[in-house]
Amino acid sequence: MAESKRELQGKWLLLIAVVLGVIVVLIYNAHIYALRSAQEGEKVAVAIVLRKLQPGDKIDKNDIGKQEIPRNITKRFGDVIKYDERGTAMGKRLLYAADKGSFLKWSQINPSHKISPSARLRRGYVGKPVTFSSDESLGDLLTVGSVVNMLGQFSINGGRYEYYPIMKVRVLNIGGKGGADTTFNPLGKGMKSYRRMTIEVPEDVSLKLSNLRTHMIGDVQIDLCPQDTQPADEINRELDALTKQARPNQQTTPTIPGE
Repeated sequence: MAESKRELQGKWLLLIAVVLGVIVVLIYNAHIYALRSAQEGEKVAVAIVLRKLQPGDKIDKNDIGKQEIPRNITKRFGDVIKYDERGTAMGKRLLYAADKGSFLKWSQINPSHKISPSARLRRGYVGKPVTFSSDESLGDLLTVGSVVNMLGQFSINGGRYEYYPIMKVRVLNIGGKGGADTTFNPLGKGMKSYRRMTIEVPEDVSLKLSNLRTHMIGDVQIDLCPQDTQPADEINRELDALTKQARPNQQTTPTIPGE
């Protein structure tokens, strides 16, 4: 009888210990939650990107999602667009790439917001300046994010010089730093004419382009591609033989490396 009583008391003590343990855990979790809430403060809804976007892509309502973050840490992420301000971004074209799940920022749609120029480069790509005759400028049709088809005159296998497509590339910058390197076409009053643009190419392709340029006569010509055209990652295979080495005593254009 006494043994049964001791077993019953032991079970009650075990049950009490379990209940006390649960209470301690609940109190601890509530305390931690209270501390975190006090530290984080009020939440704010910000706009996030729902798919990977490239420079030149137009933003629509299906590209923007919502995420809540503590208001007091928003400055850590830069000029993030608030979710209730997302309407301002609709229809705008991105100035540089945005990964899926990243915050949408004012600097991605507004060139007046200061960002590092190399932030426009995708990983594994470099910025490469290309010069051409101002007479071949596309004027106001050419914008940052445009895709153009570069053309040049080459002699293949000792044949006569002819124009060949080089590759389709995305434009990162027009007219040099800050767009200051511009002139005006006398044939079209007020129409902008540029002598230089910076393009985005894969790092391994940059060297091939430098070699290829030494085999070309005349200036690069550019054709503006339709809005939904994707840039190429390779040079026209017809020109492969000319990309392997430079002609002696020919100057090449330097590459601007990305971060």
